[in-house]
Amino acid sequence: RVVSQPRVVTLNNQPALVKVATDQPFFTSTISQGTAGTPNIVTEQARSVTVGLVLSVTPQISEDGWIMLDVTPIISRLRDIATSPQKTANAPVLDIKQSSGLVRLKDGEMVIIGGLIQEESSETERKVPILGDIPYLGRLFKGTYTVKTKSELVIFLSPKIVRSAL
Repeated sequence: RVVSQPRVVTLNNQPALVKVATDQPFFTSTISQGTAGTPNIVTEQARSVTVGLVLSVTPQISEDGWIMLDVTPIISRLRDIATSPQKTANAPVLDIKQSSGLVRLKDGEMVIIGGLIQEESSETERKVPILGDIPYLGRLFKGTYTVKTKSELVIFLSPKIVRSAL
């Protein structure tokens, strides 16, 4: 299933970036000791991490028409939020999958990059209305199901040299 077909234009030896992601905010706190008789000062600062897909491609075109692509796809997913022992700050816990490589192609040829597989599982409780809420007896009318999903990112790259009219 094709989800996205972005197209980018870049110059020789200049990176192009495709970002299909969100910036997930989180907050950090700093506590400064107050002077004698004054309360502590709490300073909060917002930071963000990128969650989703970021693809970086840097082309290098040789004199004989070959295109060397430096390709780096990064997939990140927010798994959890960790909280400091004092509960004054939090930080994201990320699952990151990354690969990088060099590919040599002629103008218009295509390369397929795959292997970035992501598995997720979630538990869902289903129950018969009203009967599933009865103490003790309700267990007969409800159940917990685990749903597992598996997805693979496949990237198709086809570089084309755009020649200027000059």
